[in-house]
Amino acid sequence: MPELWTLGPLAPVMESPKRLKIAVAVLGIALLVTVGLLAWTFWQLHVWRQTVDNLSEEDGYWWAVASSHAPTLRVYQMDVRVAETKGMPIFSGRRDGPFEVWLYPDYTELSGPSRYANRKTIDMFDIETRYIYSNKVAGRTPLSRPNTALEPTPTAP
Repeated sequence: MPELWTLGPLAPVMESPKRLKIAVAVLGIALLVTVGLLAWTFWQLHVWRQTVDNLSEEDGYWWAVASSHAPTLRVYQMDVRVAETKGMPIFSGRRDGPFEVWLYPDYTELSGPSRYANRKTIDMFDIETRYIYSNKVAGRTPLSRPNTALEPTPTAP
């Protein structure tokens, strides 16, 4: 058996099996509580991200629908330098097909979640703007899906 002086501050705990069992139980409970809190934190992060994704996609969609009647077609890119100048979107001077590429301010002083939400909104705006434009070019009404429920069903002769 090792000398008690080599165990340091754990020497009184290791002397009796009852104290050892209590120490193991307390440490085991502390470990379980820590793992539970970690799992809960990851779950909250997942729920938060899903919520932000859904709301940002909806914002981007309605923004694209509202701007679909504008005379110029725009898509946006996040840019830190724009926030330092005016804080408003500015034209970059580039084009991406029929779309003008505008630089949208990316504020570095915002928190990570706020910047993430802004990026998701801009991404969804760009996707929906391109979708609306492609349907207008194809001659379809972009904001209404075809409703086949009202069409007569073919009958066999």
